[in-house]
Amino acid sequence: MVVSGMPEARPVEVHAEQIGMMALHLLAAVRNFKIPHLPQEQLRLRIGIHTGPCVAGVVGKTMPRYCLFGDTVNTASRMESNGCPLKIHCSEQTQDVLARIDGFELKKRGTLQIKGKGLMTTYWLTSRRNDECELLLDEKLAPNIFPRMSVRNRRLSTSGTYNLL
Repeated sequence: MVVSGMPEARPVEVHAEQIGMMALHLLAAVRNFKIPHLPQEQLRLRIGIHTGPCVAGVVGKTMPRYCLFGDTVNTASRMESNGCPLKIHCSEQTQDVLARIDGFELKKRGTLQIKGKGLMTTYWLTSRRNDECELLLDEKLAPNIFPRMSVRNRRLSTSGTYNLL
């Protein structure tokens, strides 16, 4: 589980951009990863992203853990579990935010029955135009990945879940 905007909130566009770019970079890395003992096999990763409010806190006394709670977390998990290997599955809320950010390309997947949520229109995040994230990862990209880091605005988080198959 990954979250952006905890504990310090930034504009929702910053969170969505961070999670979207991270997801694209993770997929690029997974596509180029060779499993040493299974060279003919492809590592498969499902990614689900949802945008909305959530609560975070440290739980436990003997073994404290940073935990995330709320409908946003559950919906991100549903996006992942209803996704496909080597694809980024996004909710309509995430699509709405990413559509306001230059360059993100999303394709409508359609309307799905999501357990505990009902019918949801969902999207595939496919790429970001004019970005090298579809190519091999390049260390020199790091400083320029998140140009909106200093903007202050709404306080929503974007959560994503990642499942290695």
